[in-house]
Amino acid sequence: MTVVDLCYSWWTNITSDWVIRPGIAFKYNTRSIDFYALTFGDQIDEKGNITPHSIEHSRAPHTTKPFLDMEVSAIGYSDKYWGGISVDHLLRPKASLYDDDTYHEDMKISMFGGAKLYVGAPSTRRSRGRKSKEDMQNVSFALLYEYSKLSDQLSLGAYWNKNPFTLGAWIRGIPVAVREDSYGNLDAIVLLLGYKIYDLHIGYSYDFSIGELLSSTGGSHEISLSYEFAPRVKSKKRHGVIACPKL
Repeated sequence: MTVVDLCYSWWTNITSDWVIRPGIAFKYNTRSIDFYALTFGDQIDEKGNITPHSIEHSRAPHTTKPFLDMEVSAIGYSDKYWGGISVDHLLRPKASLYDDDTYHEDMKISMFGGAKLYVGAPSTRRSRGRKSKEDMQNVSFALLYEYSKLSDQLSLGAYWNKNPFTLGAWIRGIPVAVREDSYGNLDAIVLLLGYKIYDLHIGYSYDFSIGELLSSTGGSHEISLSYEFAPRVKSKKRHGVIACPKL
């Protein structure tokens, strides 16, 4: 699958502490498949040899399907709080490789937000400036709610940060709107550990399945490396930095 996005966003200060940043994206997507490179069950004979023909070849889909899509979003934030919404698949494109005019991509709505609480931070803005907030111990709480036609899930997370360490935990896939035709989606507990060396972030996370895969998988591990480019550009306008965790 190939996706080309053309994105545009802008920001404005709605108060001295709050910034709002809307955005819009136009997407050109191409889905493709080499159907004849697949091996189906009726191609394997009794001796285990693979024959070149299958009944599935008679109903092979298109090899390529291009389509256009669109997404809009907005986020508002201050130095302690953030929240926003995004709506994807606004054009509900026909994305099937088959000639199926009844299938459309379902619109997807995502809502997110959170707060960062500084532990032991000075009470006044003037005194806070004496100490970099990056060095202050803080606790962050975050949520993400995703909704589409056949599924919805809520994820809740929390982080503790004391430079250069970060510890975090998420519970992912809490069902909210239970429907008869919805998928069961209670997913996993995620544990995170991060370490920062100047602008280099090193992260480790472990996903522990708690849903139907609990007896079939031991979870998954992930290691990440990211480098943050943060040039100090002087600006007359105050846009601030989103307070959400960087790991």
